[in-house]
Amino acid sequence: MKKILFALFVNSLLLTSCESFLELPKEHEPSSSSYFKTAEEFEQLVVGAYQPLRSVYGRNNFVCGEMRSDNTHYEYYIKQGGQEHGDREAICNFMDGEENWYSNGLFNDSYNGIAKTNVIISRMHDGIPEPTRSTAVAEARFLRALYYYNLVRFFGEVPLHDKEVVSSEGATKPKAPVADIFNLIRTDLDEAIKVLPEVKAFPQSGRATKGAAQTLLASAYLYQKQYGEALALLHQVASQGYGLLDRYADVFKIENKNSKESIFEIQFKEGTEGQHSMYLYYFLPKSSDNSAIINIANSNTYESGGCNVPTMDLLHSYEKGDNRLEASIAVVEGEMDGDNFISKRLVSPAEYQPANDTPYRYMCNKYNNPHSVYRETADNWPVFRYADVLLMIAECLNETGKSPEALPYINLVRQRAGLAPLTETNQQKLRTLILHERRIELAFENHRWHDLVRTGNAIATLNAHGKEMKAAYPYLSPNAYQVTEARLVFPIPFRETVWNPNL
Repeated sequence: MKKILFALFVNSLLLTSCESFLELPKEHEPSSSSYFKTAEEFEQLVVGAYQPLRSVYGRNNFVCGEMRSDNTHYEYYIKQGGQEHGDREAICNFMDGEENWYSNGLFNDSYNGIAKTNVIISRMHDGIPEPTRSTAVAEARFLRALYYYNLVRFFGEVPLHDKEVVSSEGATKPKAPVADIFNLIRTDLDEAIKVLPEVKAFPQSGRATKGAAQTLLASAYLYQKQYGEALALLHQVASQGYGLLDRYADVFKIENKNSKESIFEIQFKEGTEGQHSMYLYYFLPKSSDNSAIINIANSNTYESGGCNVPTMDLLHSYEKGDNRLEASIAVVEGEMDGDNFISKRLVSPAEYQPANDTPYRYMCNKYNNPHSVYRETADNWPVFRYADVLLMIAECLNETGKSPEALPYINLVRQRAGLAPLTETNQQKLRTLILHERRIELAFENHRWHDLVRTGNAIATLNAHGKEMKAAYPYLSPNAYQVTEARLVFPIPFRETVWNPNL
């Protein structure tokens, strides 16, 4: 069975025949005996290796990441059932298992991407001219590192495939130690950094660059508490022309995709070609009609909406005057039609007080951009931003005993937010302040859960948060939010353990 699974992965790769970076694979299947011979064919394979990123980051990542943290929850609707909704709630409540829709999807989509990159790396040959030969392999190495970085943070020990799978024996590997996975990530990115170009102009193409590979490697070093190694890379990234946009809210507008603040983001395009995103429709409240706030007719979100709902804990964490609050979160006021909530207007969350028993909901507002077709938006997903680089530099400096030197970097981020600069130089206190700044700056971008885990704060923070949540929401089970060391990673999907006797 495992052999069949990986054969399907390779087959899906061979279906790829794209005319541009954003286009999906065509349905024509070239034979492997006649493929892998030209630069154009390898370029098509590289485009295909980017494609699973849309699935990895399309929904599963924010459910398994942001909704696992103290930043967001879900809108509970007693009439709604089914595996999809139950599995999403189970992850948020720390009651998930090895057959969860979302964590299993994240696992499978990541290996789909890895299988595609392995084919490129394994089958590249001297008959392909430069620069295609080196660049294709460098992009494949970057992508493989990114897929594995998701896997190792969410699952811990997983099978390590660094070559194309061509036999059942090769498919059924045991789990590799976390250190071995990070070693492959480092090796891949070291090689990619030698070849990938620095960004030349903005907006960028969306392809991997030297800065993206350096930032990914620095993030991996930071996760392993190798602060000196991370700092050296981050300083190199900071010298390559990236910068903060003047206004925080502008970062997430469609017209600013791949801007100077973008280090790497997942590419989507509005339309009916299957390349669209729909984050907004997950983050809107469950409503029978959202047309008043998004100008799309028949915009019912009872099935998809109510995800990534900001928690009161997050709302209360914003400092007064922080302009990131209104850019990130909105209040949706509405009216009730029986059990149905009908959205009527967006209201600022700053010191919000509902009036006259007006029904209202909180929502993530970062990805609320104009579009013309229901559930088909053009929002990219930010993986790394320059603000993240600045905060990582500050963290590395603080952790290496250079706390005063960290302040200018974190204060650049705070200055744009309209906040007073920090002056604290006590290492422990500044560590807490940097973690808080990351929470606010990067809210709804899938960083909070990983930040809590890597800094050793996840268990205490989320158990305390769970007590508050269970006190506020009677529908939560007494068994919810029982966070232990075992809950810091997701289980390997059950089907994998059946197919692979070495797991």
